[in-house]
Amino acid sequence: MNAKELIIVACHAIFIGEKREDILNDDKWILFPFQKGEPKYYVEHLKTGIKLSFENLNSVLVISGGKTRKEATNISEAESYLKIAEMEKWFGFQEVKGKTFLEEYARDSFENLLFSLCKYFELHSKLPLKTYLITWKFKEERYNFHSRSLGLTSDEFEFIGVNNPEDLDLAIENEKRTLLEFKSDPYGTAGILREKKQIRNPLKLIHPYNCYLYKDILEDLKF
Repeated sequence: MNAKELIIVACHAIFIGEKREDILNDDKWILFPFQKGEPKYYVEHLKTGIKLSFENLNSVLVISGGKTRKEATNISEAESYLKIAEMEKWFGFQEVKGKTFLEEYARDSFENLLFSLCKYFELHSKLPLKTYLITWKFKEERYNFHSRSLGLTSDEFEFIGVNNPEDLDLAIENEKRTLLEFKSDPYGTAGILREKKQIRNPLKLIHPYNCYLYKDILEDLKF
């Protein structure tokens, strides 16, 4: 496949259900209290990524999210989203299955972008000409900042916000703090952002990526 574009779906939680009827049931997800009622929005993120990859013939789809919760034993966010794609028969876009890959080490938004770029590099020995990142609408400024931190131009990166959580005011309030934290620590290797990564890595996994273009950053994230 002559891939030129990367489409990333950033995961937010882990689905542990066993049948299609479970997908929108909060009890079949490992959620924080503030995430109650959100699975339907996560499914829209996934569907958007699959549809976009179907429409972009020269793209690959990467579903990104690590093994972030000890309650899920050894299931990654990405693996659980793939399970939903299978249950939903790829939302009618079965052709995308053969060009979908999992990125199972990301612990935050910065790593969703960086590690997915590294996954693409593993597959094609080059970076994509264009990268699309799919997630919540309210995270646009943060992801545009991440893309600049990784040297991507506005022509090389496009943010796609699909929807927002119901308590948007709370989400925006928390987002302002997180964005300030990243602006003072772009790679999330110290302070609060480092602590968050460690909490979201209960199995103490170390990412395996070896993309020379981001060698120093990747080395700093081995914790």
